[in-house]
Amino acid sequence: MDLPRHSVPPVPPPAARIPGSPAVSPPNQNARHPPSAPPPAAAPAYAPPAAPPTPAPAPAPAPSRAAPVASPPPTAAAPTPGSSGAAVEAVRRTSANAAGSSGKKKGLFSSFFGGGEEKASTADPHNLALPKHLELQGLECGKMGQRVRQLNAERKFDEARRVAQERLTLAESTYGKEHLVTATCLNDVGTFAQMFRDFDRAEALFEQASKMQRKLLGDTHPHSIATLQNLMSLYAAKGDQAKHDAMKILVQTVQAGAAADAAPAAR
Repeated sequence: MDLPRHSVPPVPPPAARIPGSPAVSPPNQNARHPPSAPPPAAAPAYAPPAAPPTPAPAPAPAPSRAAPVASPPPTAAAPTPGSSGAAVEAVRRTSANAAGSSGKKKGLFSSFFGGGEEKASTADPHNLALPKHLELQGLECGKMGQRVRQLNAERKFDEARRVAQERLTLAESTYGKEHLVTATCLNDVGTFAQMFRDFDRAEALFEQASKMQRKLLGDTHPHSIATLQNLMSLYAAKGDQAKHDAMKILVQTVQAGAAADAAPAAR
């Protein structure tokens, strides 16, 4: 059986070229797909706008030098609640005795110890140098002080009191009756006298040490204040509330003066 034949349409003849016009290529009959258009150009990547430059900080103004503020002068401490009338009166007498007949201040201690301020010694109170013939006594005095502390720590108070008294006698003959070592020995013997309830002797020894320390070191030195605190403890132990309250106010006043003296050095 014969298959039907398909007829192929004839290819049209090329169009006639107009003279002067460009030649046109015939279409490619073998191409299966029409030529594709060129790919579009890729869009440029997004870049955020640049931040504006940060302006340089303005130079800080030069600090002005403020004038120092003057500290107010220390004032006497106000009586604490519960203070007796005698204590308040003692402080009032101290404030009232600002000047004597000679025009000089009598000081905060006149109401307790009487008399005006003593002239400070020109010798160095911390100088422990001794002449050659007294050096061995000075060494022995130091060893006895260590012995007193050891016996006190061991609670052998009777023996500690005896050694403290011997040391005081040795210190007076070695350093003299007006020296810081002698004042320390006076405090030690006074402490043991208070411990054994010999209050009158303890008070006399503490007062002697206090006057010596105030003359050699000044009223506001820590050693001078410590001896005043010994007196305050003594007055409490013997039940003299009026003197205890007055001494407490005096100690607070001296401590305030010491703080005021130290403030300019700290600045």
